[in-house]
Amino acid sequence: MEIDITVKNYRCFPDDAPARITISDGFTAFIGVNNSGKSSLLKFLYEFRLLFQTISANYSVLTQALRHANAGLVLSPSISDSDEVFNKGNERDIQIEIHIKGESGPHASRLKLVEVLKITFQRQSKTWIADAVGVDSLVNRGNAEILSNWIVLVKRDP
Repeated sequence: MEIDITVKNYRCFPDDAPARITISDGFTAFIGVNNSGKSSLLKFLYEFRLLFQTISANYSVLTQALRHANAGLVLSPSISDSDEVFNKGNERDIQIEIHIKGESGPHASRLKLVEVLKITFQRQSKTWIADAVGVDSLVNRGNAEILSNWIVLVKRDP
């Protein structure tokens, strides 16, 4: 499986120069010149780890965010002021886009929850919402619920 993550308006990454990370099977490394954002990417993964744990383990929170019922900001307890994670060069929200590509291995035939998950951290309200794009054929098989005109929530197997 390969996961592409794009991050906009987080610390040193404005929306016109976003961070892009590809995580795939094997080894992933951050390589670049000084002051290119390597440490900020590591900080992003650390500071948002609670969010990633929450959306992978607590589907009620993710469902709430998918329905745009603003969920509370889930950041590392090491952050004393949540404003510090936002880009200081603009007033826009943090946007995280996660693309999940081609599964491999023993579970390759299992259906994915989503293909694309878009998370927006709202600067003013300090809450987040999410949008997800699923596999169209899931709706036809009755394995998904359409939450809006482009959001698809896949039903999990018991």
